[in-house]
Amino acid sequence: MSEEKISKNKINYRRANIDDVDILVNFRIRFLNEFYKHPEDNETEILKKELKEYFSKAIPSGDFIAWLAEYNGKVIGTSGMVIWQMPHLRGIKSDLGR
Repeated sequence: MSEEKISKNKINYRRANIDDVDILVNFRIRFLNEFYKHPEDNETEILKKELKEYFSKAIPSGDFIAWLAEYNGKVIGTSGMVIWQMPHLRGIKSDLGR
């Protein structure tokens, strides 16, 4: 698709599911290798395994939410958000405000 002009109205967006783990792993590895100018090596293979394990747990639990952009049946982009549970005042056992 390097030379093909993508028509925005033909891009399909959908939420990633457990069947998309390998796609998410591949996009994440490509991003990290490009961003850090890191070649594919043994460290990359270890990271792939760890990412697959993470996504396999975090997607079903809702700790990670991702969206895929598809064009002509092929994923052309992803986005993701890690959900962290943050403490709040109702969870504090103290004498705050007294």
